[in-house]
Amino acid sequence: MILFFLQIPLIRYWFCIVLVAIGFVAWQSRKATSSASSTITRKFFHLLALAVYIPGIIYEPYLTHLASSVAVAAFVFIEVGFTLITNMTT
Repeated sequence: MILFFLQIPLIRYWFCIVLVAIGFVAWQSRKATSSASSTITRKFFHLLALAVYIPGIIYEPYLTHLASSVAVAAFVFIEVGFTLITNMTT
């Protein structure tokens, strides 16, 4: 039961980090692109990765592992699906 009380706030925190990332991407996409802009974006996402993983590893390492595995699987699935669709249309 105690684990449940630790998991829900962590998931809410991760959701807020995702919203911040989406907002940052929307803001950056409106600006002119330059190498400095891509460097700032990359550094910001490194900071967000730290903001996600450090509390996750400290409070819920198994949930962090599960969430990371699901995210990687989703990215692979999307990439493979996109590649298959692209190859079928050419």
